[in-house]
Amino acid sequence: MKDETSVWLQYAAENLASAQILLDSGLVNSCLQNVQHHLSSFQIPYRKRYSGIYP
Repeated sequence: MKDETSVWLQYAAENLASAQILLDSGLVNSCLQNVQHHLSSFQIPYRKRYSGIYP
């Protein structure tokens, strides 16, 4: 599970970095999509570990 958690947290970090680049470029809609992906990727490992919910 630790390896899978690390992967999801890496995805979250990449999405957040992408969102910042897109925002700096004035691409607000694409930025918001990446922020949404960031939040989802960040939540998945915690949901799996603490509540048994597998989205």
